[in-house]
Amino acid sequence: RDFIRATANGSTKHPDFEVFSGSAATLGMVGTSLVGGKPTYTGVCEKNKTPFPASPICGGATQPQTTNAGAFNQWYANAEIPGVMKKVVGTINMVRQGTTSSYRNPTFGQQLLPLNNAGWVATTPQYEVPYNGTNFGFTTEIHYWFKFQGGEVLTFSGDDDVWVFIAGKLALDLGGLHSKLDRTISISALGVVSCYVGTAASGTSCGTTALPLVVGNVYEVSLFHAERRTTQSNFDLTLTGFVATKSSCSSVCGDGIVTTNEFCDDGLLLNGSAGYCFTDCSGRAAKYATSGTYWRDHTAVATCNIPPERPLWGALTWNGDSSTGGSIKFQLQGAETAAGVATATPVSVTLPTNATSGSIDVRTLLASAGVPADPPYLRVSAVLTSSPDQKSTPVLRRYDVSLTCVNVE
Repeated sequence: RDFIRATANGSTKHPDFEVFSGSAATLGMVGTSLVGGKPTYTGVCEKNKTPFPASPICGGATQPQTTNAGAFNQWYANAEIPGVMKKVVGTINMVRQGTTSSYRNPTFGQQLLPLNNAGWVATTPQYEVPYNGTNFGFTTEIHYWFKFQGGEVLTFSGDDDVWVFIAGKLALDLGGLHSKLDRTISISALGVVSCYVGTAASGTSCGTTALPLVVGNVYEVSLFHAERRTTQSNFDLTLTGFVATKSSCSSVCGDGIVTTNEFCDDGLLLNGSAGYCFTDCSGRAAKYATSGTYWRDHTAVATCNIPPERPLWGALTWNGDSSTGGSIKFQLQGAETAAGVATATPVSVTLPTNATSGSIDVRTLLASAGVPADPPYLRVSAVLTSSPDQKSTPVLRRYDVSLTCVNVE
């Protein structure tokens, strides 16, 4: 987020940028927990604070660090603020260090200057004067999810304000105006965050914090940074142990849960039994029964933004086999509400006995029965009927219904 630190063409300078100074970190400028995903302002070293802290906690020399809560709340505001803040969204692709588990930002060891040709210096007319061609005066907000295992290490080296929150709790406090400083936090398997000046090997502690972390759970790292004064913008971030092997998801036939690539799943004890799902969960048949009906509800509400969009039902595609005897019939019921779909008049179509796959135009079928086109709720029932002697039954392996969303005309 870019702010105006040097005015031009009638712009207004932000009261927190290129104003204050400091020689050491200022602790306690934000609260210990995120509120609404953002740091909370404490005003500990606020300008014109009465009484002002007597001890040198503010910038190392009892110097003001902020103007007021209103100005601070603009630092990480979600929406752009006309005349005050321009927002730029992007991705930082961390660079792996050899074959280790450490990753660093691609500008490591260099000045972080992402807005040299963007933000207020790039407007017409230009509303901010760059410093020697450089756009200073911006904040950075980074979010990263990780699976907690214990032993993770985060090292930051830079200026100015930096706060790192893990699972919404403050884990690293390096706020205020200051020159380049180095801090490291390591997290034990018990969720205890140990802070060090420099690196963990230095042995110089800057405190510990206990966080409610559980090994195996997924948590968010939230980093908030501000570059508030020329002439340097140092930002070096190293994450060690925060990246694990990606998990993979696959369906398990027999667990009783119907996933996207399964037609059905009645559980390990029932799959393969008469009248139940196949052992590979690819379909089911009305075995040894005169008739069996299986239905599935479809809804456009979760896919389309109704209104202003409306659903456009496409094709009902299927594959199966009714050539050995019996028949397969589809029944479609459309309704405007979820409750009304069960009582809606069904529209039926019987599949040819010699077909093993096919496609049915849902809209045409509904229209032929006078059903209003493209209802938001649709129930598709498959009626499988055995041969008259009940010695052979049809097989329906799978069916799918396509849906697209279009604007209401």
